Amino acid sequence: EPQKIVKTLKGGHTATVRCLHWDNSTHTLLTGAEDSLLCKWSDCVKQTTDTKRAKLKMKKTDSKKTRPY
Repeated sequence: EPQKIVKTLKGGHTATVRCLHWDNSTHTLLTGAEDSLLCKWSDCVKQTTDTKRAKLKMKKTDSKKTRPY
């Protein structure tokens, strides 16, 4: 049987999603992307549009840039 789209989540990431975690006990999906956002999608199964977003900030450190090649 071919796969089909069940739900489209909107209002979240603006860049490629690189990781996700599904919590079956709370029916919550967490996604992380190249836009530095960590999005929490609550109650996805029941087709709600509620999202919570938090901008991730990296600490600035004194690091040397290297060229491996």
